[in-house]
Amino acid sequence: MALRVSIHSLTFSDGTRVELKPDSILVIVGPNNSGKSQALRDVRHVADVGGEAAVARNVAWRREGEVADLESWFNEHCMRQPVERGTFAFRGAQDGIRWDTAQKLWRRPDALGHLATFFVSVANTEGRLSIGNDSGPYDRLNTPPQTPVQALFHDEVLERSIAERVHLAFGMQLAVGRGYSSTIPLFCGERVGLLEGENLFSRAYLDRLRQVPRLQHQGDGIRSFVGCLLHMYAQTAFVVLIDEPEAFLHPPQARYLGRLVSEEGSPKHQLLIATHSADLLRGLLEGEPERLSILRLTRRGDVNPACVLQAGDITELWSDPILRFSSAFDGLFHAAVLVCEADADCRFYSAVLDAIARKLEKAPPDVLFLPSGGKDRAWIISKALRACGVRTGVIQDFDALRDEASLKRTAESLSIPWPSCEAKLRRVCSAIEQKGPALLKNQVRERIGAILDRLTSDRLDQDTTDEIKRALRASSPWGEAKRLGTRWLPQGEIRSTCSELLDLLRTDGLFIVELGQLESFVPSVGGHGPGWVASALQKDLLSDSELADARGFGERLYAWITVS
Repeated sequence: MALRVSIHSLTFSDGTRVELKPDSILVIVGPNNSGKSQALRDVRHVADVGGEAAVARNVAWRREGEVADLESWFNEHCMRQPVERGTFAFRGAQDGIRWDTAQKLWRRPDALGHLATFFVSVANTEGRLSIGNDSGPYDRLNTPPQTPVQALFHDEVLERSIAERVHLAFGMQLAVGRGYSSTIPLFCGERVGLLEGENLFSRAYLDRLRQVPRLQHQGDGIRSFVGCLLHMYAQTAFVVLIDEPEAFLHPPQARYLGRLVSEEGSPKHQLLIATHSADLLRGLLEGEPERLSILRLTRRGDVNPACVLQAGDITELWSDPILRFSSAFDGLFHAAVLVCEADADCRFYSAVLDAIARKLEKAPPDVLFLPSGGKDRAWIISKALRACGVRTGVIQDFDALRDEASLKRTAESLSIPWPSCEAKLRRVCSAIEQKGPALLKNQVRERIGAILDRLTSDRLDQDTTDEIKRALRASSPWGEAKRLGTRWLPQGEIRSTCSELLDLLRTDGLFIVELGQLESFVPSVGGHGPGWVASALQKDLLSDSELADARGFGERLYAWITVS
């Protein structure tokens, strides 16, 4: 039976338990200081000594194979050395272990102990940067490779495979320097090909290769990238822990690395990756998500609440084009997300929230504003992020009340109990619609005619088109409701009912603009959308009296985001 070691399950500090397959890829995400890197350190620590740790509190191991399989594995991958009469040890790249000790540890049901040195690899930043440094020589005929660089020297197919990936990511050649007596270097730079009659040990080829910079003299980005590949493909550990593999990489390279890990990660490896990169995550999702699980950590005092998305959930979410081709998954790395109708809304509310934080002499809250591209699509984003354990809210203009089906989907995606809202919504909508059109037919005709008469060209420009749309909206009671919000409602019972409805929605994160729409916050500024925002943000958000309502809205957002 082939030997194999893997994590069977992880239990986190809040009691969440995650079961893993031997070839699983577990991606740990979350906001800053949520415990992602600590979780990897905990796994390595518990592998050595057992017991419990801070974030990844308990680790259960899976051992496949008998003691005879263990001995065969050591004979294949390590040097066998006599210790004393009747006993021997195996020596690997960094450490050795007595065979009698190895047998005892293999039979234990809990921690791996000293076996973890051979079976669990930690690819932290320092390790990735140094793993590709020049390696010492080895007896290729009589001993197995002890380092990843020696493994590349030994296996030309593996060397070419990694070199192709490096070339795709950086446009540079990676090559092992053969023919050296005291060291095995890795070169990385301009491509040096073999000429006719040459081989990898030819003096002329090695002389040309010697002019290429060594990998250890290249930048941190390519060294870290190569380090990740060497940890995954060129060493013998069964469990590989990679902390922030995106470090030093540009976004396209991080995304490509994620795709490589997911598509081509060796099935003999179980990978645990802690990341703060949405680009790396997208690359992982573009590969083979059936091996992938996402675990999102947050922090609440000494506890790290965990939320898990298994492979089936990930495949379902990633298949939705609204999520796949947006920045929705960026929200996994923030403490909270607010979904707005458009980019302009995101910019304005983000600026207001920053002003509130300055007023309170606090750091801006860790919140991501995401545009949904309209009201009808907000629920898809909020539902997906809520499923990942992200505190998610939605901001919409007052006319969101007009479409009950759409509002219901959004409310339910935020776990708002709809039956408590339904009757109130219908009373408010009925009152608005009974007001009748704000303008009569002839008035609408006159307004549009006046707009067209001002044109000096036969073509409609965007400003004119927008003005006509506003004139048409004014002919509808909902057009005025969008412009005036609750001020369009009759005073008394209906306005009170509407306030109760908006309070209910706001409690669980659905913020309806009481004034009507974004532009209603600063009515003295003309225009719409991005142009309006650019002008409105010229004002003093902290002291301008016209922005008092905007500050009040921002304070409600801040209170919701920062609630414990």
